[in-house]
Amino acid sequence: MRRSGITRQVVSLQRTPMGDFVNVFFEGDDPAAVMKTMAMSDNAFDKKFAAMVMEVHGIDVTKPPPGPMSEVTVEYNA
Repeated sequence: MRRSGITRQVVSLQRTPMGDFVNVFFEGDDPAAVMKTMAMSDNAFDKKFAAMVMEVHGIDVTKPPPGPMSEVTVEYNA
Protein backbone atom coordinates (compact mmCIF):
# COMPACT_ATOMS: atom_id res chain seq x y z
CA MET A 1 0.00 0.00 0.00
CA ARG A 2 2.81 2.37 0.86
CA ARG A 3 4.32 1.95 -2.62
CA SER A 4 0.95 3.01 -4.08
CA GLY A 5 0.67 6.07 -1.84
CA ILE A 6 -2.12 4.63 0.31
CA THR A 7 -2.16 6.09 3.83
CA ARG A 8 -5.26 4.29 5.13
CA GLN A 9 -7.26 1.19 4.25
CA VAL A 10 -10.52 -0.01 5.79
CA VAL A 11 -12.10 -3.36 4.88
CA SER A 12 -15.53 -4.28 6.20
CA LEU A 13 -17.88 -7.22 5.76
CA GLN A 14 -21.45 -6.26 4.88
CA ARG A 15 -23.97 -9.04 5.45
CA THR A 16 -27.17 -8.62 3.43
CA PRO A 17 -30.14 -10.79 2.43
CA MET A 18 -28.51 -10.99 -1.03
CA GLY A 19 -25.29 -12.40 0.40
CA ASP A 20 -22.10 -11.09 1.95
CA PHE A 21 -20.17 -8.19 0.42
CA VAL A 22 -16.72 -6.81 1.17
CA ASN A 23 -16.38 -3.04 1.23
CA VAL A 24 -12.87 -1.69 0.72
CA PHE A 25 -11.90 1.94 1.35
CA PHE A 26 -8.51 3.34 0.35
CA GLU A 27 -7.28 6.78 1.36
CA GLY A 28 -4.33 8.46 -0.31
CA ASP A 29 -3.29 10.73 -3.16
CA ASP A 30 -4.31 8.24 -5.88
CA PRO A 31 -6.34 5.26 -4.63
CA ALA A 32 -6.72 3.95 -8.19
CA ALA A 33 -2.94 3.49 -8.27
CA VAL A 34 -3.26 0.52 -5.90
CA MET A 35 -4.64 -1.76 -8.59
CA LYS A 36 -2.31 -0.34 -11.24
CA THR A 37 0.72 -0.91 -9.03
CA MET A 38 -0.38 -4.43 -8.13
CA ALA A 39 -1.17 -5.31 -11.74
CA MET A 40 2.31 -4.31 -12.94
CA SER A 41 4.27 -5.52 -9.90
CA ASP A 42 6.83 -8.32 -9.89
CA ASN A 43 6.83 -8.27 -6.08
CA ALA A 44 6.08 -11.72 -4.61
CA PHE A 45 3.64 -10.34 -2.00
CA ASP A 46 1.75 -8.32 -4.63
CA LYS A 47 1.40 -11.39 -6.83
CA LYS A 48 0.15 -13.52 -3.93
CA PHE A 49 -2.28 -10.79 -2.83
CA ALA A 50 -3.60 -10.38 -6.39
CA ALA A 51 -4.16 -14.15 -6.61
CA MET A 52 -6.01 -14.07 -3.28
CA VAL A 53 -8.23 -11.19 -4.47
CA MET A 54 -9.07 -13.22 -7.58
CA GLU A 55 -9.80 -16.37 -5.57
CA VAL A 56 -11.91 -14.70 -2.87
CA HIS A 57 -13.63 -11.92 -4.82
CA GLY A 58 -13.30 -12.95 -8.47
CA ILE A 59 -11.63 -9.61 -9.27
CA ASP A 60 -8.71 -9.58 -11.68
CA VAL A 61 -6.56 -6.65 -10.54
CA THR A 62 -4.80 -6.59 -13.91
CA LYS A 63 -8.01 -5.35 -15.57
CA PRO A 64 -9.70 -2.07 -14.64
CA PRO A 65 -13.22 -2.40 -13.27
CA PRO A 66 -16.07 -1.34 -15.55
CA GLY A 67 -17.44 2.16 -15.12
CA PRO A 68 -16.05 5.19 -13.34
CA MET A 69 -14.22 5.16 -10.00
CA SER A 70 -16.31 5.76 -6.89
CA GLU A 71 -16.98 9.40 -6.12
CA VAL A 72 -16.82 10.82 -2.58
CA THR A 73 -20.13 12.50 -1.83
CA VAL A 74 -19.87 13.05 1.94
CA GLU A 75 -16.83 13.22 4.17
CA TYR A 76 -16.64 13.97 7.89
CA ASN A 77 -13.47 14.47 9.92
CA ALA A 78 -13.54 15.35 13.61
